[in-house]
Amino acid sequence: MIPLWKLRDKTNPVVISLIPLLLIAAAIFYYATSIEPFQISTSHHRFNLTNSAGSIKVVIFSDLHAKDAMSMDFLGKVVREINSHEPDIILILGDFIDYHEHEIKFLEPLGDLNASYGIYAVLGNHDYGFGWSNKGLADKVEKKLEDLNIIVLRNENRLIDINGTRFYLVGSDSLWAGEADLDKAIDGIEGDIPEILLCHNPDIVLINKSDRFDLILSGHTHRGQVNLPLIGPLYVNTKIGGAYTNGFYEINDRNIYITRGIGGSIRLRLNSIPEIVVMEFT
Repeated sequence: MIPLWKLRDKTNPVVISLIPLLLIAAAIFYYATSIEPFQISTSHHRFNLTNSAGSIKVVIFSDLHAKDAMSMDFLGKVVREINSHEPDIILILGDFIDYHEHEIKFLEPLGDLNASYGIYAVLGNHDYGFGWSNKGLADKVEKKLEDLNIIVLRNENRLIDINGTRFYLVGSDSLWAGEADLDKAIDGIEGDIPEILLCHNPDIVLINKSDRFDLILSGHTHRGQVNLPLIGPLYVNTKIGGAYTNGFYEINDRNIYITRGIGGSIRLRLNSIPEIVVMEFT
């Protein structure tokens, strides 16, 4: 053990060697808490729909975790970036708030979103509050979103027709809240038309009936928020595991895209820049 008097000696080589490490650690912490969480990265992808009559521009984002004025300001920045892409349709994949009813007011910037063929959303576990069990809170989140002209799909579907390209948009309610019901969500679907499932949690791929969908879109993982080189995400709270955190995957014969989202309960991101997805259906 090094005597304390030696650590107090500024000329001690151990102390001198620690200074650069402490400065580097402080710089990384500052970047991860004050810079990266407020950046925006746009990912561009294509997905082939079997009956496509032309190209459709879809913007996808998730995990807002709105909780204060700072997150509302950032959400306004996200909305402006989304609108700059002039999307045909916008899909939002849940976790609008963090835990509390008073956070709902910070969703106001979503009212400025523009999409030619509508804005659709599903709820996430955080929209059900602590313990993922407050259905009344989820209902209030839904009401606010509807007031902002966002259609919330809670175990229901819509037939979308964009310039002759038709597909079903199917929305699953929160898996962790115990509200997901795919039987109800697909009720009324007819014909040989592509089906796209929106579900906040990618663990939906582990449910048997999820194999019917042409594409599943999910969030929830945040790519671990802290994603280290050679190591990967430090922690991802899903059953499918840390190998599936951000991007296109085929899991159990299901095609899924998982976005790393734009926020988090803890304002901390390292090598997991907030993501907007621009996906072209062709």
